[in-house]
Amino acid sequence: MTLTYTYADVRSNFSEILEKARELHEVLIQAEDGVRFIIKLLPEKKPDYNLPPATLDLSRDEIVSFVRETRMRQ
Repeated sequence: MTLTYTYADVRSNFSEILEKARELHEVLIQAEDGVRFIIKLLPEKKPDYNLPPATLDLSRDEIVSFVRETRMRQ
């Protein structure tokens, strides 16, 4: 269900209206001249590289050694 607010409501209660938009995913605002707007909650952007964590059995020194070797080859 979309709640409808007046322009005057928005001016005096903007933070509350944003919280309602978060809760209900959108709210409708209607100005006195009839123009209507929607404040809509956008989904969170998740990274494209959603990979599981790597569990390597390597020490810090081994990792540093591999990085140095790779840099020397370039």
